[in-house]
Amino acid sequence: MNMGVNLRLYPIEEEQFRHGRAFAFYRLEMPQCYALFGEIVKFPSRDEDGTEFPETPSLSPRPLPPGIYLDWGEDKEVRIDAYGSELAFVYARELARVNWYGTDESGFGKAVAAFIRNLPEWTPIILYWH
Repeated sequence: MNMGVNLRLYPIEEEQFRHGRAFAFYRLEMPQCYALFGEIVKFPSRDEDGTEFPETPSLSPRPLPPGIYLDWGEDKEVRIDAYGSELAFVYARELARVNWYGTDESGFGKAVAAFIRNLPEWTPIILYWH
């Protein structure tokens, strides 16, 4: 069983987003890496295992524009994550700049980073914490 905070990324086609839609066609499940998460949002300064987090996140996620929902299909649209917080997004160009090294031993995190870096730079990426 996987305990703790997890992050799912939903890259949204820019044209859809501009027209008020956010279809969840693509989904990237991030490896559990609090050092990386600390680059995105504010976490306590240190994990119980001693891992240091950045004092201030390098990103500033934006709230979803009014009227935009993450559309999972089958009439399921959401604006809040599993913790009850409003969904937010960043652009691919911003997420590509965070420190992805050390995300995991398997290399999956580095593969996600490569995917993000190859998206058009203004691709909105919705952050879903669960």
